[in-house]
Amino acid sequence: MKKTFTISEISKIVDIPVNTLKHYDRIDLFKPAIVKPGSLYRYYTLEQIYTLVLIKDLRTMDMSIQDIRDYLKERNVSKSLNILDKKLYEIKRDLEILNRKKCYLEGKLNTLKVSHNMRYELNEIVEKTLQERSAMTFGVYIKNDEDKYFASRQLEKSITASLPGMPGMICCTHGVFIPRDELVSDSLPHSAIAFVFVHTSETVPFYTAHSRTIPSCHFICGYFEGKMWDRKPCLERLLDYIQKQQMKIVGDAIQINHIDDNLTDSSTEFLYEIQIPVSY
Repeated sequence: MKKTFTISEISKIVDIPVNTLKHYDRIDLFKPAIVKPGSLYRYYTLEQIYTLVLIKDLRTMDMSIQDIRDYLKERNVSKSLNILDKKLYEIKRDLEILNRKKCYLEGKLNTLKVSHNMRYELNEIVEKTLQERSAMTFGVYIKNDEDKYFASRQLEKSITASLPGMPGMICCTHGVFIPRDELVSDSLPHSAIAFVFVHTSETVPFYTAHSRTIPSCHFICGYFEGKMWDRKPCLERLLDYIQKQQMKIVGDAIQINHIDDNLTDSSTEFLYEIQIPVSY
């Protein structure tokens, strides 16, 4: 068998592109055994095939160039175990992040599929008993679109900071609280407090300072289309129903953004739900 191989030959043997082998040479990760002076032709030995295959395997595990350097330098069993253990930890961490993304995305898709079929209930009033929920909010009042976008970005930064790798608002169900004091006043409310629902299974310490529990309760619910501030007719309908049924409003209302500008550019496709907690 040949004792040396050109870069093209070694590329075919180990199935690593020529450009990649040249790159490894330039960054001093793996250099050819022989470089002919003047021509700069590269030649590799039979013994180098094993190391190249090893590098290829390590790259398949997404190991960084620096980690591969460390792995190849003065190897021993203890060192190799530590490096591989570190990589296993990183893979497990990434899998946890991916699984969390999967859960949020599945939840969002399921909600959207249901929400998209809710339009037939636009003029209906629905009574629901809902279980306890958790939300993250900074308690900042918003009164217009400029306030809304600022509050959304603030929440989005908090989500990505506390849940690394999360895609932010697009995969989370969010909305605003409508203060009870304004609901029971003579004039319809114009302000709101932005929030985003969080999974109760999450144990992120960051949530502790900014979390809010929505107690299990009976809710009077309705839907409306358009922009989030186009809620007056829906609110009037719900409040009139509550009054006629002699119910008492027992907390802040929840306005949920089922479909908004995170999902479509057409405001005619926007869909919101208002949930008002009540008791008899």
